[in-house]
Parts: sequence; C-alpha cells; structure tokens
Amino acid sequence: MNQVESMYLGFWAAVTGAVCGSFVCCMTERIYEKRTLGGRSRCPGCGHTLGVMELIPVFSWLIQKGRCRYCRERIPTECLWSEISLAVFFTAAALRFDAWNQKICAAGLGVILLAIALWDKDTYEIPGSLLAAALVWKMMFMMLFPKYGVSVLDGLLGSCLISGGLLLLSVCMDRSMKRETIGYGDIRLLFVAGFYLGLKGNFLNLFFSSLLGILMCAAMKTKKIPFGPALAVSTAFCLCYGEALIQWYVHIW
Repeated sequence: MNQVESMYLGFWAAVTGAVCGSFVCCMTERIYEKRTLGGRSRCPGCGHTLGVMELIPVFSWLIQKGRCRYCRERIPTECLWSEISLAVFFTAAALRFDAWNQKICAAGLGVILLAIALWDKDTYEIPGSLLAAALVWKMMFMMLFPKYGVSVLDGLLGSCLISGGLLLLSVCMDRSMKRETIGYGDIRLLFVAGFYLGLKGNFLNLFFSSLLGILMCAAMKTKKIPFGPALAVSTAFCLCYGEALIQWYVHIW
C-alpha cells in the first residue's frame, strides 16, 4: 500500500470511527437515562431537535464550543472524546492490519470497548451482555479465519492464566482488606481480551492497564476509580501495537 492509499484509507477509517463513536455515546447515554432508543437526537436542556450541522462528529462540538446553539447548555465532553478515540483507533487498526477481516474484527472490538468504558465510568459496572458480544465476535472470526490473529490455544492461555491469576490475587486481597479491591467485571473483561491478544499480549495488557489505573487515581486524587476505561484503552493499544512492542523488547536482549 502506497502513501496515497494509506492516507485515503486512514481518512475514511477516521470518519467511520468518529461516526461510530458518536452513535455509541448516544446509545449508551439513552440506555443509562432509560430513554427511548429511537427518534432524533435532542438537546437535554431545551429539547431542540439537532440538525445536520449539529451532528457532525468532532467538528460540531468544536464549532459550538461544547454548548447548545440555542440554550447554551453544556454538551458533555464524553461526546467529543468518544468520537476522537474511536476515530484514532479505527485509523490505527486500518493501517496496522493487512487483512480486511482483521480490520473489521478490531473495529467491532473497538465499538464494544468504548461502550464498556462509557458504561463503567458512570455505573462502576461492566455489562455481561457487552462482554458476551465481544467474545462471540472474536469466536466468529476465529472460526471463519483461523489463520489470522492469535490461535485458539494462545487465546485460551491468555484468557485463563492472566484473568485466573488476577482473580486469585483479587480473592486474597479482598479477604485481607475486607473489601472489594478488583471488580469481577474487570476480571471478565481481561478474560475476553485474552482471546484477542494471546498470553503475552494480555500480560502486557494487564501491565499497561494497571499503570494507567494508577495514573488515573493520581490525576483524580481518589482511591477508587472505574477500571473499565483503563482496561479498554490498554486493550485497544495492545491489539494494534502489543505484538510489535513485545518483539522490540525481546530483540533488545
């Protein structure tokens, strides 16, 4: 793929990712607030129905400076960051993987990870339905394209050993500290991630997500944070660049 083709592919991947990010953020918010999933998007402040120019991912938020054009109600920054994050991930996945089935598999996981991060941020819970969707999505690609991605054995090892070890550590810490230390939803997410990343990749995922969680605690100045967003970001990063990072680390020794 030459430079022009890469730029073309990257552009449309970013546009698609931004649109998907906007959709996921909207649907997650409606489900959380127990609103209907159908119908046009409206400003939560004045009820104004949003027009086409107010629904352009990223640009509408920036042009309106994060506020409704009519009532000046603040638009949550989650909308902007959801669109940007999925645009970046779709672009990275499109340029990182050669086969189209790998690009599509990664894009589907990215959508689910964003939904998990947004939901866990507000509820401190990771829905089992989203974890099941991510697992079924990967199993489908493993059956249809067995030569691409991690093998079934490597996926099982990455899932069971990493999440199992974390589960054992969690049980010991819970008994020692007499409170929940690691959410079981986070452990299940790590289990699902193992099928995408394999043993080495999921170990790297655990390291990066833990480091990111520590940084989040320091930035937010709190001892309790939703760990799902950190795991989601780390999983997305390791999916695209974990293998290359591992190879680099191995070759320096």
